[in-house]
Amino acid sequence: MTDGEKDNAGMMTPPRLIYGAGLLTGLGFDFLWPLPLLPDRSQYLVGFIMIGMSGALVAWLLHPSAIRELKRSARCGRNLP
Repeated sequence: MTDGEKDNAGMMTPPRLIYGAGLLTGLGFDFLWPLPLLPDRSQYLVGFIMIGMSGALVAWLLHPSAIRELKRSARCGRNLP
């Protein structure tokens, strides 16, 4: 690459606008044409499972050995795989 060339991905729109447009489109469809994805009882079960899994992920990431490894890698100047 020469000095005169730009170093970018060549996207016409920023990624956050693409994400926002998709999100607003989905919310618009949900407002205009709501569809139940799961039966009434099972949606609560799936929701509680997802909340539990996210809590387990946070607990795993805040575990002292994980924090120690992240600090050690930052001191060494290396990236984790």
